[in-house]
Amino acid sequence: MSPTQTLQVTSMASAFQGGSLRWAAGRGRAISSMAQKPHRKFFDKIMLREGQLQSCEEGVRFISACREFEDDPVDLLYRLTSHKASGTWIWREEDCRGNIRHVRMHEAGDRQLRAALAFASEDPGFVPKHLLPLLALLGSPTLCRGACKPLLYNLLGSVYRVPGLIHAVQQVLQSHTIPSSDAGPLGWFFLMVASSNPDVRCDPDWANLVEPLLKLGGPAATAAQQLEVVLAGAAVGMGQGSHNVTLAVEDLHTQGGRHDNDDPDFRTIKILPTTAEVGSGVCERHM
Repeated sequence: MSPTQTLQVTSMASAFQGGSLRWAAGRGRAISSMAQKPHRKFFDKIMLREGQLQSCEEGVRFISACREFEDDPVDLLYRLTSHKASGTWIWREEDCRGNIRHVRMHEAGDRQLRAALAFASEDPGFVPKHLLPLLALLGSPTLCRGACKPLLYNLLGSVYRVPGLIHAVQQVLQSHTIPSSDAGPLGWFFLMVASSNPDVRCDPDWANLVEPLLKLGGPAATAAQQLEVVLAGAAVGMGQGSHNVTLAVEDLHTQGGRHDNDDPDFRTIKILPTTAEVGSGVCERHM
């Protein structure tokens, strides 16, 4: 073999070895990603299922799969609210004449999410273990701003109508088993739903949520104060329309206390900024 041929063979071997190493590294990253998100395949499968979730175990797995989108909550919101046709899953159907037709399947994330949350009343630990983390993810600042906000309102409006869900949450609140530091997403959820649904603001059952949230203190109490104002507006005949509260869960942790004109009860805030307010830099960010 000539020196030139030997060099070519050596180069090809090096290239093959380098490609193998890159393939192995890519496969390793894929396996690692699957290990970190063990429920993603289940999520994709359930999204295209014609029937609903059949058991509490499936409901918990679906909620766990939703929580695996914490690195991309926008994608989760899109998957749960979009009814796009899938390009890969095809359903074969035979009509009465024996003809085969191909029907493109459609994702139905909101339907499956409602089915999963319907099992909340069957498991006492469902609300603190699964619902709260999901609400915390949906309440991320990314989803509460811009083009995501209308989709989020629609999804939350669909969720609160799940039979038995609100009653299950009320039972958990009355049992005092949720630490105040973890209850913020619940207060955020009730506030967001009430601000965008006039029928909720006229429902007396929602007024009963204010007191247990206030007793929890912390972020939940902050949301309860605003919820009380929204419900009070409906009581005096201002229940029509939308209040359009734009709030993320983390905003409940920072409201009030930044300066002497930043009371958690916004009704006591003075119109003209105080010197401490001007010095805090808050005015510059909002003007």
